[in-house]
Amino acid sequence: MAKTVAIICEYNPFHMGHKHQVDEIRRTIPDATIVAIMSGNVTQRGEFAIFDKYTRAKGAVLCGVNAVYEMPYPYSCASAEVFARAGVKIANELGADYLCFGSESADMDSLWSVANTIDSPEFEAEMSSVLKDKSISYSVAREEALKRLGIDAPKLSNDILGVEYLRAISLFAPNIIPYPIKRVGDGYKSENVGEIMSAGAIRKSFYSGNGLLSIPEGIKELFENENALDLAKSNDFLFRSILMMKPTQIDESYDTPSGCGYFVSEIAKKSSGAQEFFDSLTSKSYTSARLRRIVMYACTGIKTIDSIPSYTQLLATDSRGREHLKKIKKSMQLPIITKHSDSKKLSEIGLENYTFGKKIDELYCTLIQKPTSASEAYKKTTIVM
Repeated sequence: MAKTVAIICEYNPFHMGHKHQVDEIRRTIPDATIVAIMSGNVTQRGEFAIFDKYTRAKGAVLCGVNAVYEMPYPYSCASAEVFARAGVKIANELGADYLCFGSESADMDSLWSVANTIDSPEFEAEMSSVLKDKSISYSVAREEALKRLGIDAPKLSNDILGVEYLRAISLFAPNIIPYPIKRVGDGYKSENVGEIMSAGAIRKSFYSGNGLLSIPEGIKELFENENALDLAKSNDFLFRSILMMKPTQIDESYDTPSGCGYFVSEIAKKSSGAQEFFDSLTSKSYTSARLRRIVMYACTGIKTIDSIPSYTQLLATDSRGREHLKKIKKSMQLPIITKHSDSKKLSEIGLENYTFGKKIDELYCTLIQKPTSASEAYKKTTIVM
């Protein structure tokens, strides 16, 4: 029986490193059905995606993925733990046999050791002790707590996320087999130019006027002809929105420590524009990604996140992906949206979340380089290839 391999991803944009992962799956599991659970129009670092979700999904299918499902906002813009749990939940609903993820170490023994330790009572006690020091960030506290227990904490992004995938698998998807593939090329913070670049370096190159680099030839034209995000416009929207808020309003946002609203608000007041604001948005206590997420939550009114997503949306698929969906659809408990009218079948909470997700898509339509009316968000539907 053909196996289903899930990938939790952002594809912001789909690049040569992602193609390497798909090709490795095809090499090791030739008959696999590959399903991707991809962030929608907002990504985990609190930023709008470089291209809209349908374009990115189409690029992935053209490069060998069989179906791309959406990880809805705000799960797509959450901490590693929440992001991973939402992704694994959807992967489990899609009948995944394997969860494939990039890893700097690909050392499963080490990753499992960290994951099991984090979920132990001993770790909880050490974290409580370390966090008495209010000046250190949560990530630094976690690293120190693990160190006290004789465990080396992963320091690179893919391994950190990999640990959260393992924790989520242990929690509610024990039948899924983790399948790490050693990451090739530079880390996500690298700005080096080469055959396999980080997504961050690709975006920086693009917005610096140097074009799209490290993109598979088969989809480079697709992206080059697409209406990309206007980065300055999107940052300006977030900056001006923060300026209009009271610190207490920011503090009410999801995952925002008390008093952080004042900190963010003061930086905004002292900044002459969006670029200066985001360049200054740093702290010893919070990572820049967390601060950007807080800004995104505040600007879009996110105060809470449900424990699991209430729906997913099929963004793009080929014939194999369609066959896979036919096989699993009757047994799935998580609703799948393939056309907008499917939202009528959602629960009250599901419909509320889907409607909010469409508001994010409407906003995205106005933030691209050649903006369209917000109503264009409703004209896009599953891309069938």
